[in-house]
Amino acid sequence: MSNRNSNRKSYRARRILAGLCRDCGKRAPKNEKSVICGPCSKKRVDRSKRWKKEKLKDGKCQCCSFKIEKDRTAKTLCELCSKKQIAKFKERRRKNKLKVLNYFGCHCSHCGITDYRLLTLDHINGDRKNFYGSRQTTQAWYAKLIKCIDNGQEWPLKLQVPCFNCHAIKDLFEDDHT
Repeated sequence: MSNRNSNRKSYRARRILAGLCRDCGKRAPKNEKSVICGPCSKKRVDRSKRWKKEKLKDGKCQCCSFKIEKDRTAKTLCELCSKKQIAKFKERRRKNKLKVLNYFGCHCSHCGITDYRLLTLDHINGDRKNFYGSRQTTQAWYAKLIKCIDNGQEWPLKLQVPCFNCHAIKDLFEDDHT
């Protein structure tokens, strides 16, 4: 490591210990978890956006900088980075779903099935549209649930965990399902 880099790291470490912005050393970070102030954070985001636009203009992947094949010109990632991103997204979805289902009981409230892949969340009394004002994606809904779970808050709506079949039966034939 060069002397310049080691000096920069020691400056940054001293700034962080003093409670100042790691980059400029002038302002305090915007929250206790951050080490960068608001203006420096905005500069970093702007710089990153410019850098990604330049890569895309040159026909390179925004993640790894490899050349994107011609048939993928509308894409911003190469095929390998795209597959990695999809795998991360699927794993994050699986973890979020398991966390929420474990909180509400990881079994169907009607038939007792325990395979998490078949379980869903359902409002006991009405549609979630009535609570939110508009429909949301499942991931946005799970994110709100996880935030409530992590903060120890009570969820404002009564939910149950049916499997797909029981959920469909309830929605389609509400009078026939107990």
